[in-house]
Amino acid sequence: MQRYLLKRLLIFFPSLVLVTLLCFWLAASAPGDAAQQAIGIGEDQQSSNSSLAEYLALRKKMGLDLPLFYFSISNAALPDTLYRIPDSKEREAMERMCETTGLPEAVALYRHKLSMWRSEALENVNAAPLDKINELALEGDVNRSKRILDGLAADTCAWAKQAVVLRALLPLKSTQPYLHFLPVLRWHGLNNQYHRWLAQIATGDLGVSYQDQRPVAGLLIEALKRTLLLCGSALLISLLIAVPLGIYTAVHAGSRIDRGISGVLFFLHAIPNFWLASMLIVFFCGGDYLDVFPAFGWSSLDADASLWSRVWDAAWHLLLPVLCLMYAGLAYLARQVRGSMLAVLPAEFIQTARAKGLSEHAVVWRHAFRNSLLPLITIIAGMLPMVISGSFVIECLFSIPGVGKLTYEAVLARNFPVVYGSVLLVASFTIVAMLLADLLYAWADPRISFSSQQKGGADE
Repeated sequence: MQRYLLKRLLIFFPSLVLVTLLCFWLAASAPGDAAQQAIGIGEDQQSSNSSLAEYLALRKKMGLDLPLFYFSISNAALPDTLYRIPDSKEREAMERMCETTGLPEAVALYRHKLSMWRSEALENVNAAPLDKINELALEGDVNRSKRILDGLAADTCAWAKQAVVLRALLPLKSTQPYLHFLPVLRWHGLNNQYHRWLAQIATGDLGVSYQDQRPVAGLLIEALKRTLLLCGSALLISLLIAVPLGIYTAVHAGSRIDRGISGVLFFLHAIPNFWLASMLIVFFCGGDYLDVFPAFGWSSLDADASLWSRVWDAAWHLLLPVLCLMYAGLAYLARQVRGSMLAVLPAEFIQTARAKGLSEHAVVWRHAFRNSLLPLITIIAGMLPMVISGSFVIECLFSIPGVGKLTYEAVLARNFPVVYGSVLLVASFTIVAMLLADLLYAWADPRISFSSQQKGGADE
């Protein structure tokens, strides 16, 4: 059993690393800039030296001036320092210029001079038209940038004129065209964004929320308590109802009761949970009909209320959300229990147990149900992350401050650390659930093992 657990753990950790790679790829591919989101400015607001200096300092503090990964693959026409350019448009323009000219050193000199001239111009000049000229110059549209220059005062755009002249001096054709087809593997070492992010995750640091500057780990833990209570209650009630219901319909297969229950289960499984939640809010939460249940929130009592009052109030608030999360899983699980039992009941060992004079209750629960557990373990283990992900919509509809509502609000606010932390949390739950399923396999059927000793014994 220990060797079995060790080998499953060796599979668990690489899977978790793959999840972190996926989350990091999402973070790197997302639009916008983390430093801009953190200080609450947009690309068009970096119009002064003070705001630009603050932005660059924060970007360096967050490690955004580091390479993305341990290595990168590009062509030989591109320098290995493009990741240091903070502005995405400027970075793309520099990349195009390097590929066009084949002279990364000349392009780097152009950018350096352009940055100095722009820094001087931003002290007393509105940079909006100047940035447009800069963008056109970077793209190589010298004629159009000159036309914009003619409409500006000469003393306000000397740096832009110099930028246009300097850009015109760069060759328009590559002097080394073969560099485009020469792949280059560049090793950046451990000082990269992914390694830094992974080291923070290993210590439980998921970053800081852009909205309220609170640690993401604390926000997720606080929201996870409510989500686990909501989803755990729904899953527990589903199991308590679905397992006896599935066994009963399997034992009485073909009867009117079986056909009636199966029809109801098919109907429940086909109802979307967001539609049912909307209907329950309209009919039972103070709409045009009844006002029986609270429509929104987690609790309506103060913190100084008695424990029993707060528990009862929370249960009253969670009744409808639990119902919306429970019914689909109940229908699916009951159908799976019925199918597994129908596959086991005709087996010879069940007939032998009945021939020995065992009661029908002992035959069904002690022999048939235990031997039908293996396919059910996979289903039950996979239902927890499914219920958690399905609770996102329910939490938003009922305004329950759980992981789902927190993630939804973070997506709307482009609060990416919270989004990535939520994705990592749900993915980790899925991996842990699969690990628990493997352990339950070994408990339900001791013959399941990956040890070579037991394999050799089986071969003998």
